[in-house]
Amino acid sequence: MRICPHTQHTYVKYRDQITADWLEGWRGHEGIRHYHGLSGLHMGGRALIAELLRTPNEEVVVEFKRRGNGGNGGSPERAAAMGSAGNPYLQDHVYEYKTKIEPRRLGDRLMRLRQEISDEWREDLQLLAKEHEEMWRSFFETVRENEDKLKDLQMPVYSHDPSDGPTGSTFRGGNYDLLRRLATYKAILHLKDVYMRGNAMEKAKGNFLDKMLTVHGGAFVGDGPYYVDKTFFGVLLESAPYMVRSDLADGHTSMVLLSPISVVEDICHIRQSIAEAWRTELERVSDDHLDLQRELLQQSLP
Repeated sequence: MRICPHTQHTYVKYRDQITADWLEGWRGHEGIRHYHGLSGLHMGGRALIAELLRTPNEEVVVEFKRRGNGGNGGSPERAAAMGSAGNPYLQDHVYEYKTKIEPRRLGDRLMRLRQEISDEWREDLQLLAKEHEEMWRSFFETVRENEDKLKDLQMPVYSHDPSDGPTGSTFRGGNYDLLRRLATYKAILHLKDVYMRGNAMEKAKGNFLDKMLTVHGGAFVGDGPYYVDKTFFGVLLESAPYMVRSDLADGHTSMVLLSPISVVEDICHIRQSIAEAWRTELERVSDDHLDLQRELLQQSLP
């Protein structure tokens, strides 16, 4: 495998640019370092780690260019002495060297990071209840005063990536945003299914939620911006109640009042239940890693 960084200064940006490039290109995940969304992997996270642990070491050839005519070549003093035009008689040189990639070690590092993030998420999932309280506070304040006067005084739970302080892993802010997004999306899908199996009123809510998800919920899936869940909640809360004609089982029709606020309440309730279930599930991550190592050991035995 050949890795060709654009310039020799690329290495300054990352601690290990060569390994980062290899891991990003491994199994076709180019561009994932800039991906902020769900379902970015081409396989499950556990399957990816398991395959890394079984992948043999690989030697890669690295190319980098050293400019000979000033600019990036040599010391800053030398470049300044030659001026912006540099020395036209000095040619650029392309150098190559070989280095080893150790997927097994990468798999071990991913497991350690996976454990760290799972520990953080067990804490962060408890914040969803506060998120609900803040959303309703802001909503009713806006209804009463036509604006949320405290909006500018509210601080985010975590800063955007990378974190600016000792708040945990480097991308805790982005991870928390995705955690909220996924919990909300799962809650919406579950609630829509529950609605569609209910009475006339609930089916009307199910059709409403399905329409809103189709029109305004595209950012839940794939790469997307921050605060997808909050944006979707905002659209629902800004929707006015309206009368819906519903067909009854006896062939008659009835008019029902659909309240988007009640839909948001139901989503929040289910999202909270999902958060509690996930906290329990995350307690088993360390056991899952032991299982991965046990499977690897068993396969290595004759």
